[in-house]
Amino acid sequence: MMKNYMSGSMACKFDSVFLFRIGLTENLIDWVARLAWDYRLCSYDAMHLAAALSWQQTVGEPVTLATFNKQLRETAPRTGLSIWPQE
Repeated sequence: MMKNYMSGSMACKFDSVFLFRIGLTENLIDWVARLAWDYRLCSYDAMHLAAALSWQQTVGEPVTLATFNKQLRETAPRTGLSIWPQE
């Protein structure tokens, strides 16, 4: 288990890949609403994007969003995230 960076977050390591669970807060929900409105995302996609952006802000390092969702792949770079896979 890694150090918790946020209240309610957990980290697990599987084959050299870290997965993080980010706590749902009022600030995160507000961020979801803004992203959904600004980028015309469905709530589920906005939640994924907000969680990645929140994590990037918390750790102060670039975060890569792994997705095959076309709209998230187009939107993530506009918010400062990189995506994987590239193509």
